[in-house]
Amino acid sequence: MQPLWKFVLTFTSTLLFSAAQAQPVSGPNAAAADPKLAFEDARKFAKPGPVDVPLASQAVLKLPTGYVFIAQPQATALLRAMGNPGLDPRLLGLIQPPQA
Repeated sequence: MQPLWKFVLTFTSTLLFSAAQAQPVSGPNAAAADPKLAFEDARKFAKPGPVDVPLASQAVLKLPTGYVFIAQPQATALLRAMGNPGLDPRLLGLIQPPQA
């Protein structure tokens, strides 16, 4: 069984890289959920490693070189733009692993 952090990174990587195939959200929030705009916004606020990322004043994520952390609210906007309507409100952010 793989460690939890590897599962989270793999899952996050899958979410981030599947965005090219995502369908935009329809309805009144469609403009705010545009995948292209969500990715641009996420890139502006992304924190590349190595960096220490405080998590809810309870922990510090020591993000290694090559990884990228996308915090709230950009993480939620990105996930919604990729077609994930029901998100956990406790989501603190996303981690993108290094490109292979």
